[in-house]
Amino acid sequence: MLFIAMINLAFFASSNSEGGFYAYHIHRESQVTIHGSTNINSFFCLSESHMPRGFILADFLPAENVLQFTDAQLDLMVSSFDCKNRLMNKDFQNALGGKDNPYIHIRLIETHMHDEHKTSNADYLTAVIEILINGVSRTTEVDVELNQGDGYTFHVKGSKKLRMSDFNIDPPSPGFGLVRVSDVIDIHFNLIVETSMISQY
Repeated sequence: MLFIAMINLAFFASSNSEGGFYAYHIHRESQVTIHGSTNINSFFCLSESHMPRGFILADFLPAENVLQFTDAQLDLMVSSFDCKNRLMNKDFQNALGGKDNPYIHIRLIETHMHDEHKTSNADYLTAVIEILINGVSRTTEVDVELNQGDGYTFHVKGSKKLRMSDFNIDPPSPGFGLVRVSDVIDIHFNLIVETSMISQY
């Protein structure tokens, strides 16, 4: 899972470890949503993709306070996004790639911790990610808030605004073109993650 890797920076930043191998589990209460607007109202689409569990590798660069990752990727099925409107679902899912590009791929490259913004309750990170939508790849940054719960359970949340046109997507026009969707969408993630270290290196 892509965003699980972000939580490991909190461990590495306070240790001399150079890297680690982790197991993770994303709780079913976690959500990934796409928010947008039309010439009539606003809307949001909730992904009902299965929340995964698995393993991840991380390498910490202490001099730069940077955590780099290998194979840290989140795959969301385009067809899993439910906008609570049958016509909107069809048009929006087709616009995002449809059957030709059935997944949104989000790959985590590295994270940077902001010590100057750290509070007693939260850590703030910037994640460098690669997003692949409709067969088009873009690299961007996402600001992330990280809160630790009981034990090794974490609450990870953040959002990123994107232009559909940057991914060669024509914004859908439901209702025979009477409804016009804005080019700008906002991807929100709100994840509850449990993790454990398997080994350090």
